[in-house]
Amino acid sequence: MLRRSKLTVLSLSFLLNITVSQNLKCKNNNDAGNVDWVILYKGPTQASGKVLLSTAPGNWENGAAALTEPRGHSFAGSLTGVVTNEANIKFLAYNNVPPAVPNVQTKSNTKGVIIVSTAQGANEGRWIVHTVPGFPAAKTGYSWPAAETAKGHLLICMTIAETQINAIASSLIRAEPFVYYNDIPESETAGMADFKKLAEGQTATLPPFTIKHSIKIAAAAPIDVHIYSKSAKSRYERNIRLIKSPVEIAGHPTNIEADESNWIVSEPGNIFCFMDKPYAKSQAAEPAMAVCIDKDTIFARFNAIAAQGPAQNTGKLLASDVPGNWMDGARDVTQAAGHSFGVILTDVVGNNVNVKFLAYNNVPPGIPNVKTKSNSKGLIMISTAVNVNDGAWIVHTVPGFPAAKTGYSWPEAEIAKGHLLICMTIAETQINTVG
Repeated sequence: MLRRSKLTVLSLSFLLNITVSQNLKCKNNNDAGNVDWVILYKGPTQASGKVLLSTAPGNWENGAAALTEPRGHSFAGSLTGVVTNEANIKFLAYNNVPPAVPNVQTKSNTKGVIIVSTAQGANEGRWIVHTVPGFPAAKTGYSWPAAETAKGHLLICMTIAETQINAIASSLIRAEPFVYYNDIPESETAGMADFKKLAEGQTATLPPFTIKHSIKIAAAAPIDVHIYSKSAKSRYERNIRLIKSPVEIAGHPTNIEADESNWIVSEPGNIFCFMDKPYAKSQAAEPAMAVCIDKDTIFARFNAIAAQGPAQNTGKLLASDVPGNWMDGARDVTQAAGHSFGVILTDVVGNNVNVKFLAYNNVPPGIPNVKTKSNSKGLIMISTAVNVNDGAWIVHTVPGFPAAKTGYSWPEAEIAKGHLLICMTIAETQINTVG
């Protein structure tokens, strides 16, 4: 699912000495060259998705080929040595829904692959994090799960130094992943105690149960990556604003119902985070992990997606006399008059001798600290003129709105959020059924 949050991330005060050769770097869109990082965002029903590359971070590119194809797609090169055998490439793969392993019981939702080179003197690797169940199958040929094309997914490849995989492992053992494949030899990870625990399927049994590690994407100017993880023995606090759906990924539509990706952008800041689950309140005591990349260009692309739903001042209007298409709203809803619901609310915010109404809202205007489990908001309006059977029923989502007979006022805080307002013409004789 899509996510936006307020997040504070501390910068790392030391640098790692990273030397990475060109062979095991992440690969670009058509597998024609190396990149420091690559992000593939596939919207629901989109076959190839959109790709963001470290070599061209200003815009999303079209995916190179359908992800159902065995080769030529945007992650084909980055999965080299995972779906087939390659000399000197070994990896550990984890997924809560592993390929061909049915009925796994775990509260983890973490999915990814740690890839290293066993070539003599090499200090290179890739870390892939993603959201795709049953993927990738290890060394049995490439196969994209057919059921996942209908859903939105996110895949990220980061070029790293092999010496950093113990820090990654330390974070992962708290997120309690299900490791379904590992052929990285112990000689390659000598002295890496946490990687050994990860490979053996161990989890954190002693504090700390919440931890932050920092690594770097290997690049000419190394990029900070902060990994936050917690075990089921700890809880987290969250302050997350949900993106309103639907939105677009550079022209590809996505929606909260079908998009399996979970990500946030900091507010303010330049941080983009890939998360392994939506961080719902019900998941507060479950294992979880967030991979946060401190890169302004990545932040900018995802922040542009996040900004699409809220902060629209006029909105879109669908009317019974022109039901074929949405129209632009007539005016900014913060204005006292002229907006798309201005006339409809005239006799609510002002006085009309023959118009009376009942208004309800779980966050009523000018009444603080109301305690209710209801979330309903609306108005029932009728005419008291003789022999008139006119009425209107408005249902909406706006807290503190509308104020009754004190002039029009749109709550300032609600501009940043998406809202829906519906007006239905009814007969006055129907209001008992509504009530």
